[in-house]
Amino acid sequence: MPVPALDISIKKTQKYNLVTLKGRLDASVFQNFVITCLPLVENNHLVIDFTDVDYVSSTGIGALFKLLKLAHNNKKKLVFFGVQPTVKKVITLTKLENMFNIVETLDESLKLL
Repeated sequence: MPVPALDISIKKTQKYNLVTLKGRLDASVFQNFVITCLPLVENNHLVIDFTDVDYVSSTGIGALFKLLKLAHNNKKKLVFFGVQPTVKKVITLTKLENMFNIVETLDESLKLL
């Protein structure tokens, strides 16, 4: 059985939910990623750690945009930190860099909440 392309860890706090990703965010993990993360942004702010993500496909960007829409509809914030240059490039190429809150560290993320 193949190893999943993305490992998802969750830490819930009163103020926010922290999702730590490790691996690749692509079509093979889209459904699991969305099913896991959508409930986390319904009632709380969502912070995603991309430190160990080396690849995001266009399908992965679509999943992130879906989270952003739900966060906006629920008046919650979605913040990414630790985004690697290869992932930032994909976000820039899709012209979505101004749509997402992207910072360098967890502390910076928390200041945006």
